Amino acid sequence: MADGRFSPLPEPFMGRLSNGMDVLVVPDRRAPVAYHGVYYRVGAADEDAGKTGLAHFLEHLMFKGTEQFPEAQFSPRVAKLGGKDNAFTSADITAYYQRVPISVLEEVMAMEADRMTNLRLDEDDVVAERDVVLEERSTRIDNSPAAQFREELNAVFYRNHPYGRPLAGWRKEIEGLSREDALAFYKRFYHPSNAVLVVAGDISGQEVLAMAERTYGKILGDNPPPAHVRPQEPPIRATRILEMSDPRVGNPQFSTYFMAPSYVGEGGEDGPALDVLARRLGNDPSGLLYRHFVRDQKKALSIGAAYYGGARDHGVFIIYGIPAEGVSPEELHGQVMAFLSEFGAKTPSQDRVEVDKKALAGATLLALDSVGALAQSYARTVTLGGSVSQAAAWPQAIGAVTPEDLVQVANKYLDPKTSVTGFLTKEERP
Repeated sequence: MADGRFSPLPEPFMGRLSNGMDVLVVPDRRAPVAYHGVYYRVGAADEDAGKTGLAHFLEHLMFKGTEQFPEAQFSPRVAKLGGKDNAFTSADITAYYQRVPISVLEEVMAMEADRMTNLRLDEDDVVAERDVVLEERSTRIDNSPAAQFREELNAVFYRNHPYGRPLAGWRKEIEGLSREDALAFYKRFYHPSNAVLVVAGDISGQEVLAMAERTYGKILGDNPPPAHVRPQEPPIRATRILEMSDPRVGNPQFSTYFMAPSYVGEGGEDGPALDVLARRLGNDPSGLLYRHFVRDQKKALSIGAAYYGGARDHGVFIIYGIPAEGVSPEELHGQVMAFLSEFGAKTPSQDRVEVDKKALAGATLLALDSVGALAQSYARTVTLGGSVSQAAAWPQAIGAVTPEDLVQVANKYLDPKTSVTGFLTKEERP
């Protein structure tokens, strides 16, 4: 009997407007609501040197208004229509989205199309929003040793690729961002041909395509954005160590980063095995690292593994841990690296790997069981340069992973000699 957790996902409707805008639709008949989003193929990794934080800054400014909806009236209008809206910026994607009654979908599409091309920015708004972004950085990063640690570790891990820049931006560079910077970035990247329209709800693909032509289709497609050409990360030839201390640290910790492929980049065929490997090693009490270092050896308070393959250029595999009292993070790290070496020397049992695959696929599919969640997953893949077929086949790819695949990717990517490790410790006050 086939396991539904490894069955392919339903492929969405895909179309394209005459101006080059991609249209992705996932029909969902369960409720008369719609998820509507515009995913731009631009993020923090596309900022010019010295302008970090610009992509995120522009995301904030996009809510300031147009001639049709001035004075930050976009969100209040969405709320008046019975919906909610938000946005996010990542290294590769900037997205704006709404959840609204299906009856007002075309009106919201017209509003989003309006701010794709008619953004208006007053100098006072720019200055005020820059202060908001700086305060966000203070709250989320500058006041958090753990967040600062991750930011510093990421900057050390990527020596040449812009993924090493913080999404929020470096404080001094945020302070220098101007109205002209924001508008230049907007005009450079915010075009129909650089965007994916995604809709999920009680509606067909053809209906959405017709609405899109009446709204987004009015925008001329004669100014295509530049191709994604980014500096490439050179091979790692030496272990790098980062040490950071802060009196605010509660528990010391370590994190080790290994370079890995992204799902849509070169080597992406190893993505499913890396996902299963992360599940096999950590993240819950059934993981090998947890069972050995927390439950059996009592050397760690928590420990885990994670694979991040949802990027355009590079992925990363991370091992992290918080040592138990009396154990230093350096000691715990050394023992974890020795444990990984032993893992790469023997093949895990088929039965155990099957359990991990089913748990991973099942949890992911459960998370996609809401209006818009599956569409968002497809939209991210397409915006990064992948295909809907690739995204739909993910459960099958997980199901096909073998114990031998886990050993192969562990030996291929989890090499301590090419890792970057950070130690965060408590700085004792004098």
